[in-house]
Amino acid sequence: PRKQRRLALRSALSAKARESQVIVLGEVNLEAPRTRTVVELCRAVEAGRRVLLVLATHNELLEKSARNVPEVRVVLAGNVSVRDLLAAETVLLTQETVEHIAEFLA
Repeated sequence: PRKQRRLALRSALSAKARESQVIVLGEVNLEAPRTRTVVELCRAVEAGRRVLLVLATHNELLEKSARNVPEVRVVLAGNVSVRDLLAAETVLLTQETVEHIAEFLA
């Protein structure tokens, strides 16, 4: 089922992109874990109520910052599931994550 999983992920991402629910961010650099930073980021990009933040690699500061925001879920690109994508109103990806996912789904 590896091919099926990839096809399902590709379809879910395509559907979100068609509905303009995927936002690609530049680099997200934090100096310290601050929940306010994640809340302001979500407001700035006009993210919906349920936000999925997909990271290519572990970013401890960003993960800690998003932990206290109830509507934000953080997952690694290798662990993202179709359920995660469909449950989210907005999917936030970093440029590095886009490259990682494109390589994974190719």
